[in-house]
Amino acid sequence: MIYLIGMMGCGKTTKGRAAAEALKLPFYDIDEIIQRSSGMTIPEIFKEYGEAHFRRMEQKALFSLGNQPCGIVSTGGGIVCQGENIQFMRRTGDIIWIFRDIEETVADIDAADRPLLSGGVGRLREIFAQRRQLYEDAERHNCVFVGYEHGNPAYGALRGTLSDTTFAGEVPGSDKRFSFAVPLCTGGKTLCVFESAIDALSYLTLLKLRGRDWRTANTLSLSGIYRPRKDGSIRFPAALEQYMEDNPGVARIVLCLDNDGPGRAASAAIQKRLSEYEVIDNPPRSGKDYNDQLRLVKGISGRVRTRGGDAR
Repeated sequence: MIYLIGMMGCGKTTKGRAAAEALKLPFYDIDEIIQRSSGMTIPEIFKEYGEAHFRRMEQKALFSLGNQPCGIVSTGGGIVCQGENIQFMRRTGDIIWIFRDIEETVADIDAADRPLLSGGVGRLREIFAQRRQLYEDAERHNCVFVGYEHGNPAYGALRGTLSDTTFAGEVPGSDKRFSFAVPLCTGGKTLCVFESAIDALSYLTLLKLRGRDWRTANTLSLSGIYRPRKDGSIRFPAALEQYMEDNPGVARIVLCLDNDGPGRAASAAIQKRLSEYEVIDNPPRSGKDYNDQLRLVKGISGRVRTRGGDAR
């Protein structure tokens, strides 16, 4: 199969149909498969059952193509948000990303038929900003969590995705001041701080599982921590210092560092340095970090040991 992925409104269906006709291949549209099987439109499914139910239907439709003749598949914009979907597409075919300038898409997309744009087409920019921060290294199958300096990539944290991997690291030349962050709430006064990008995303996932609006949380990854000195002081994290400089309205900092010796020591040292702020120590309730806690909540056993993820 040839799977076309990309943001809503980027032209996956139009280009996919044209390519299938030119190559004389079957064409499959995931949204059309869902609508035929359910007898409902996509907006109706979202309104009646919600996004989580739709994502399950979307995955079922994708997996159903495993027994179909090879062709071209137009996927939904959110198909890549579930790791199982990416693994399936990689295993059964080739993935092509259709990229279109986001401002062009905003200019002509019809929000009426897009449930995720119920708040207006401006929401498309927010979705795009969230999804472009995580992409996959096609050669080594690493997740790359990208940090930006004024819209330009400045930092990249690497994390292996294969089940037997032990790899974690950084893209050469990365600037830790601009580590991975998810600034969802513009002007928000609260910042949640984590040791790694995967912990930050796990925390947001836990909020969503609890029925809370995860979009109201601003999160920052420190990309590791420094070991406190003998006197208990610590080299202040460059990413946190830069974020506070760029966002002077922050008044409340929630430290969600690891629940281990280095994490607890770093949290205590950072609290001493931030006496002028409201600081809350909020380690995970179970497990070493928030990814551990998410795995426990989801019933995922075992822990992948990562090289390069220890305190520094």
